[in-house]
Amino acid sequence: MEKRNRILIVENNDTLRELLKVTLKSREYVVETACDGLTGLQKLEKESYDLLITDNQMPNMNGLDLIEEICRREINIRILMISGRFTRDIVERAKERGVLECLEKPFSFRRIIGTVGKALKIDTISKWGHEHDQIPKLLEVGAR
Repeated sequence: MEKRNRILIVENNDTLRELLKVTLKSREYVVETACDGLTGLQKLEKESYDLLITDNQMPNMNGLDLIEEICRREINIRILMISGRFTRDIVERAKERGVLECLEKPFSFRRIIGTVGKALKIDTISKWGHEHDQIPKLLEVGAR
């Protein structure tokens, strides 16, 4: 039996969170959700996931703070970040911590499906804080 990839979506917008969940489940992924970074971190401590998709601007704990905690706790997971507004500083900080791709909202579901597929095909993830530059850079995927 083929292993199904597990994805955690951390997004405070109920509608977008549900749309992402339904879209990715239709592609045979196992998908769980959280409404903020703190809840997402609690799920990451209890369960193992192959991919995290996190918004940046959220209550309780934003996406960058969540990623900082993931690094600090040495949780090995592939990460995609989504946001309605990225600054150069946010993107640089995210990439320094191993985020594979930063997708600006609005994005097409075709693009998110392609980006998720590429992210999950990466065979190895380096340990946080060690040579994360070895993670292949994702290419632009699909139409927006």
